[in-house]
Amino acid sequence: MKFRYIIAAAVAALTLAVSCQKEGDHYLNNVKVSSSYVALEAEGGSTTITVNANDAWEFTALDEKVAAWLSISPMSGAAGESTVTFTAVAATSTQETTVFLTCAGETQRINVLQMTEKTELAVTSCNDFNTKGVDGVTYRLQGAVTKITESATYGNFYINDGTGADAYIYGTKFEGQTKQGALEKLGIAVGDEVLIEGIRDTYNGTVEIKDVDVISVKKALLKLPVSSGKYEKEAQDFDVKVAYKGASANVQMTDAISAFCSLKSSKYVAGVPTKKETSPADTMVFTFHLAENTTYAPRSGEIAFSSTSGKDASNVTYAVTQMGIVPPLSTIADALKDGVNVSYVEGVIMAKCNQGYVISDASGSILVYWGSAFVAKNYYVGNTMGVSHEVSAYNFGPQLSSPYYETRVQKGSTPTYPTPVEINEAKLTALNAAVSGKNRTKLADAVAIEYIKLTATVAVSGNYINLTIDGSTVKGSVYQPTSDQKTTFTDLNGKKVNVTGYMTSLSTDKTSGAVTYINFVPVTVEEVK
Repeated sequence: MKFRYIIAAAVAALTLAVSCQKEGDHYLNNVKVSSSYVALEAEGGSTTITVNANDAWEFTALDEKVAAWLSISPMSGAAGESTVTFTAVAATSTQETTVFLTCAGETQRINVLQMTEKTELAVTSCNDFNTKGVDGVTYRLQGAVTKITESATYGNFYINDGTGADAYIYGTKFEGQTKQGALEKLGIAVGDEVLIEGIRDTYNGTVEIKDVDVISVKKALLKLPVSSGKYEKEAQDFDVKVAYKGASANVQMTDAISAFCSLKSSKYVAGVPTKKETSPADTMVFTFHLAENTTYAPRSGEIAFSSTSGKDASNVTYAVTQMGIVPPLSTIADALKDGVNVSYVEGVIMAKCNQGYVISDASGSILVYWGSAFVAKNYYVGNTMGVSHEVSAYNFGPQLSSPYYETRVQKGSTPTYPTPVEINEAKLTALNAAVSGKNRTKLADAVAIEYIKLTATVAVSGNYINLTIDGSTVKGSVYQPTSDQKTTFTDLNGKKVNVTGYMTSLSTDKTSGAVTYINFVPVTVEEVK
């Protein structure tokens, strides 16, 4: 039986059973901490958290009893981002306390625990881990592997225990080290049941348990050599091979996928014994039929397979995606017309951010918004993209969200940009008039995406990059900046700059309706000397 010293178990239990505090609940208006729970080893040592503050901050002085085993450095700091280190001496009994951080009249509580008792970490359900877990805390999860990605090196995969959504594992250790191809070396495959332990983290909005230790692996009775398939819109047959070691391989289809996919036939293939594998798996080859997809939207579903042997049972799923119809090519201007259903447009990538890109053709521009699924490094300014989806509006900005269809039509070079529209008093007046009394999510009320230029002072605060325009209460705001854009603007923090980019949306005051921020994707930035 594997045991662990510390804290993780007690903190997890405290968090899930008592406070049910989600990540983000400990965010105040003026100060944010990366974790409101601090775990320290029984043997003594240090751990850090990050403090993001809008003003000067300080910890309340520790009383003598606490100061005898715990120290905090620094105890105070200025506005901005700071790293705070908690250090404890070796302990012979469990010690805990609550420390208080104050900033601009607000108080943030931080619970500190140093546990000495041996305890086996309890298994947390995938649902509780995803919805109630706390970043920085160690968890133990158990479930069936549903999907494997990048297994050759990192060991990234998903598990599910039937309580809710999959839990995402980022990085698996082999002999204490990451990036060692752990899944292959440990023989972990889709369908296997694993018991794992690691630290919870949230990265770009995705909850994950990272750098996990694999405590045990229970091999599945079923195995799918291929776990998903993507098919064109035409009616067609496809095969799914299922290797099994149970009594049989059974198939079950939900109502959702049964609406367009049906089981056509099945064929049994006996396993052939070898010297290496004396009891090989048998195989069932299931043939399914897809009906023609006559809609624009792709459709998807899962086919479930199961097998039993005595009290043991295994379940795996095969994910099916069938593409829809690609509409005839239209201009961006035509796609932006209110009442148009699904459109297919082609345009040159003029600028990109961390969650999408702006494309333009001769008739206009539009934001292609992917959200957190977007990988900026895979897209290149100058390439021509073909995109299909319904056009919508968000904060008065027209966009194509999570396209049904996307392809690179042509590889290109640096595009030619139009003459930028100067953001001055007259333009701000025009923008206010354009949105006055309008609906920010109605396409008919959307404001055209334009290539703009503004002269302003850079003001970086945490993940927010704003630009203060002289003599105006309206500010520019860099929309979902990439890491490179963050670096560029951070280096220019406090300096006056000339910036060009594509205005993608407008933020307005909830009461007056007046424009407060011009959100844009930057193209160029240079310091005003």
